[in-house]
Amino acid sequence: VTRDEGVTWDAKEVMRSDPQTTETFVWGDGGMGVLGLNEDQAIDKSSPTQLSGDWNVSALFQSMASDGVVIPKTNGTLWTWGRNQKGFMGLNQPNNYTRSSPTQIGTDSDWGKSVFSSGNTSQKSCFAIKTSGELWSWGYNRDGRLGHNDTQHKSSPTQLPGTTWDAVCSYCAGSTSTRTAASKTDGTMWVWGSNNIGQHGQNNRTKCSSPVQLGTDTTWTNKFYVQEHCTHWIKN
Repeated sequence: VTRDEGVTWDAKEVMRSDPQTTETFVWGDGGMGVLGLNEDQAIDKSSPTQLSGDWNVSALFQSMASDGVVIPKTNGTLWTWGRNQKGFMGLNQPNNYTRSSPTQIGTDSDWGKSVFSSGNTSQKSCFAIKTSGELWSWGYNRDGRLGHNDTQHKSSPTQLPGTTWDAVCSYCAGSTSTRTAASKTDGTMWVWGSNNIGQHGQNNRTKCSSPVQLGTDTTWTNKFYVQEHCTHWIKN
C-alpha cells in the first residue's frame, strides 16, 4: 500500500506503508477523541493529519467501532482511544470514559494476529487473537456475544478457551443481532451469540453464549464475514 503523493487523496486513504515505515493519517470528526491526536475533543480535522506510532496496517480496517479504536502496533502491543462504553477500551474504566490519545492495554507484546471491533456508541465489543492463537474479548456482551458463557459486559480482555484460533468476526445490531463467528487453524468453524433467525447455521434458533462448532468439516478457511442476518464463509 502506498500513499498518493499528489492531489488525488481519497476519503478512505489514511496511511502509507513501505518496508521502512508505517505511517497512519486521520481526519474528520474529532468528537470523543476518536482521532487519537491528544487534542480538544471538539476539534475536527479537514485534512489528513499524521497519527504518530508504528501501527499494524493489516489490522487497521477491522479495529474501529463507533467513536472508539483498538489496534496493535507492529511491536505486538495493543492500544486504544476514543470513548469507552460497556468496557470497550479494555482499560477497566467506567462508562463514558474517554481518551484522546493512544493508551496501551496491558503490557503484553504478542497481540496482532487478528483484531476485530464493531458496534455502535453504547454497544461496542472487541476481539483479539494473539500470535499464540489465544482469543480474547471484552466490551458489550448481549446474548453472550463475547463467548464467555455469560452475558456480563467485560471491561478488560478476557480469554476464551483454546490456543488454535485463527480469525474472528462479529456483528452487533442493537437488540436484534449480536453474534460472533471464528475459525480455528484446524479448519473448523465456530459460532456464538444471538440466533433469532438461524444465523448460526445449526438448524435451530437457539442462542449460545460460548463457542459452538458448526458441523464437523475441517476445510473452512479464515476468510468469512458476519452480517446481521447471514454469514458468508469460504471453504478450501
